Amino acid sequence: MNSPLLLLTLLGAASIAAETEPALDFLRFTNGDTLHGHYLGLDEGPLVQWQSTESPDQSAYRTENLRKLSLNNGRAKEQITSSGMVELSNGDLVPGDLIAMGSDSVSVQTQFAGLLTIPREHVRIIMPNRHGGDVIYAGPLNDLDWSIPGADPEAEEAEEAGDEQGDEDKKKVTLPETWTHGGGAWSSNSSDILRLDKELPDRVSIRFHLTWQAPLNTNIAIFTDFQKPFRQENVRVRRVPDGNKQKNEKEEEAEAIEEDAEGEEEEPAPEMLDIMEVGPGNSDSESYGSGYLMSILSSYSRLQRLSFDDKKMPRKSSFPNSGGRLNLGDFYSAEFEIRANREEGTVALFVNGEFYSEWQDLATPLEETSRYFAIAAGSKSRIRISDVVVAKWNGMPDSARSMETEERDVILLTNGTDRLSGDLLTLEEDRFRIESKYGEFQIPAQEITDIRLATNSIVEGPEPQSGEILVNMQPKGLLTFLPKEGNGSRLKGSHPILGDLTLDLNYAYLLEFDPISSIFDNWDDDF
Repeated sequence: MNSPLLLLTLLGAASIAAETEPALDFLRFTNGDTLHGHYLGLDEGPLVQWQSTESPDQSAYRTENLRKLSLNNGRAKEQITSSGMVELSNGDLVPGDLIAMGSDSVSVQTQFAGLLTIPREHVRIIMPNRHGGDVIYAGPLNDLDWSIPGADPEAEEAEEAGDEQGDEDKKKVTLPETWTHGGGAWSSNSSDILRLDKELPDRVSIRFHLTWQAPLNTNIAIFTDFQKPFRQENVRVRRVPDGNKQKNEKEEEAEAIEEDAEGEEEEPAPEMLDIMEVGPGNSDSESYGSGYLMSILSSYSRLQRLSFDDKKMPRKSSFPNSGGRLNLGDFYSAEFEIRANREEGTVALFVNGEFYSEWQDLATPLEETSRYFAIAAGSKSRIRISDVVVAKWNGMPDSARSMETEERDVILLTNGTDRLSGDLLTLEEDRFRIESKYGEFQIPAQEITDIRLATNSIVEGPEPQSGEILVNMQPKGLLTFLPKEGNGSRLKGSHPILGDLTLDLNYAYLLEFDPISSIFDNWDDDF
């Protein structure tokens, strides 16, 4: 008897929940229009089914009119935890655990599509342990673990004061967002410093993808401690009208300092002494503390050591650059890797997989203390940083791309010193079998970081097809995909190399319907 009433109650509750559920997805059209709402799936056409927050009615949009779809506020619901990765001939990145390999194929167990069999002729790189060491951080999936040192304390105090006043006629002070997070990336809106609050190991590899609006101008802090020593110069004297009835402890301490310095206290003239704290200076040492600061511009890069002298005054030391021109003036994005050793004072920079320069600091090593990675945009530049991976570095000095050869497979080991070339035969029971001119070897997969297959054995990737999209996964993964149908969590279609697939979209954060669009389309905070 109560069933109809109960059903109506449940339906009403479900309707209210749907109306109040926060908009997690974001759609951008090719003409620049945007919509917040919920991605419901994909039908033949292909048509994206959409529930907008602006309308109670469900809508459908042809994918040819769409540019990007950001899922779940740009944060994948599930994170890929596999340590392995396979790079294909078309540039796609397939994360997963390597199961087996023969002369014709490579088998990879993935979290997002199950077991995949990849034709070997389309495999460029096999990475059983793609990070080469223990991962300290991979992201940014969200804004956790990041901070902005030196945020304006006066603005914060003004905002707090405005809150306490509670005066409706007074406008609340709003702190500017100097960095904004969205779509698995941080975007700069000023030259403020963004710091990753994870302590760096003594030997570290820092990899990240950087996008910029020209000109490229960015500062990268490595092993910086953000500590500024106290010194007397941190205070200065300010004159105030005579008549102060009482001196505070800082005033008395300042007068004592002046008395010690001059031998006797001067007679205060028509004014009394007042002490005022001096804020951080403009020098890099004042901002970052001690450590290394790398400046990357379109045509070159330089490295400086930041420190303080015996008088606790900031200073810089520059190192000779062993690299040539960067030649990034015609580009708007690049992959960077920094390999640094605090104890040995070495810092090396790789750009798009190729070695650029190495610097050697022969001075006393930086003190062993908490040290961090940070980034800041330079003058007249905006930057966007994503795909950040910080890992313990195994000490491998070689440029991985420089190891490629036409006729032999090259195997790099995780111990940082050994490598082997020859014919990669099989992967069985978690061991790679390699035939070299010195005999046959069997090496455990956990001891291999990178395998570059002979370039003459790789065929070019298939030509792009109309309607293909790019599926971006977190923290790393990229698939070219021709979608056919799907719901909010599953997408069926075909891959130009892997064939028919069903993708679990819980591991995806971004679908790109127009992958070749202008780089400036990425500067939307919702992506």
